[in-house]
Amino acid sequence: MVLVILFLLFVFSMFKNVIQAQGTKASRSEDGLRVMQLMKNPTGVRRYPDALPSLLRIMNEQTWAKLDTDPLFISELTDEQIFENPILYINCDDQTNLEFSAEENQALRRYMELGGFVYLDA
Repeated sequence: MVLVILFLLFVFSMFKNVIQAQGTKASRSEDGLRVMQLMKNPTGVRRYPDALPSLLRIMNEQTWAKLDTDPLFISELTDEQIFENPILYINCDDQTNLEFSAEENQALRRYMELGGFVYLDA
C-alpha cells in the first residue's frame, strides 16, 4: 500500500509539471485534486463502490497530497475531462467489458503520453 501511495505521488508530481508546461490546470475542487473513475456502464452494478474513496481518504491521512474523495465518473475515454485530470482509476471488477474503440485507444495513448496515470485495480 505504501508503494502505491508513493508511486501515485510521484505520478502526480510528474503530471503537475506537464500541466504547467502546457499552461493548463488539473481539475481541482475545494477538497483537493479530483481523480477520475471509468464506469463504462454508469447504471451497472459496482462491486466495490468504496474502493477508490477509501484509498483517497488514506492518502489524505498519510501523505501531504490533498485528493477529493468524491471521484469524477466518466463513461468513455474520449471524454474531454480526461485531459484535465492526472489520475484515471479503473476497477476491473466493475467493468463488464474493457474493450475500447480505436478513438478511445488513441485518447488513452495521448493521455498517457502527456503524463496521465492509469491505476488498474484488479
